[in-house]
Amino acid sequence: MDGPIEAAFEKLRRVDEVREEIIRLSRLIGRSSRRLVILVHRGRISEAESMLEEVRGLVRQALATAGDFLWLLYGILRTPIQEYVEGAVFLSIAQGKRIPSYEELSVDPSTYLLGIADSVGEARRLVLNLLKEWEIERAESILSVMEGLVEALSLWDLPDALSPGLRSKVDVLRRLVDSTKVSLIEHARAKRLIEALKDL
Repeated sequence: MDGPIEAAFEKLRRVDEVREEIIRLSRLIGRSSRRLVILVHRGRISEAESMLEEVRGLVRQALATAGDFLWLLYGILRTPIQEYVEGAVFLSIAQGKRIPSYEELSVDPSTYLLGIADSVGEARRLVLNLLKEWEIERAESILSVMEGLVEALSLWDLPDALSPGLRSKVDVLRRLVDSTKVSLIEHARAKRLIEALKDL
């Protein structure tokens, strides 16, 4: 009887070794993804691009390390990979580029959609910072992307089992887009008033 039991324990010991490595990599992915977002907000785009490539490599390494145990260990990786998607999409928004697909990012569709939703919040922060600098046109452009993403996310009614929390995120994002639009309108009016007073 020892043989089958020992084999089962040995299999789980191997899973535990892989799990420890996945935990280490997940921390690196999360930390580097957050750093990527900070770099974008600071306008250090070339550094952000380099950081994205670094994170992309970490994600591939984590998925390869998980291997046959991915189904068992993906729960550890979900949040860091979501942060990776958020950073990658936010960088694309800030650059005015097409957002990457889930295949290009090598992630599953569910985590991809949650990451996109989170990127809208970072885009709002960028819009507000642009408004402080009176960069109205660029702020309008990014707000337009925000609206498009939220609209696209709203078209599908997925059960929470497939994309946990997505519906509630989208509800919050609708309000976020509306409040951002109000801020942009107010700043645009203020800028026009300032320019009119200069001409007096």
